[in-house]
Formats: sequence, C-alpha cells, structure tokens
Amino acid sequence: MAYFVRRTLIHLGDNGCQLFQSIYVLKFYNISMTLLLLDI
Repeated sequence: MAYFVRRTLIHLGDNGCQLFQSIYVLKFYNISMTLLLLDI
C-alpha cells in the first residue's frame, strides 16, 4: 500500500504531495482525538 501511495505521489507531483500531507494531518488529528476520548 505504501509503495502504491509513493508511486501515485510521484505521478501527481507537488499537488499529490500537498494532498498526501493534508490526508496525513487529518489522520493524525483523528488518532489524537480518539486517544483523548479513550483517555476520558
């Protein structure tokens, strides 16, 4: 999966990198919120 994502990013170029970054940030945010909720 990671290999496929990397290949896709290479094809998409800078726009792909921005998209991947925002997706990564959203995932990180969701994980953080989940951990906070679990702690509560």
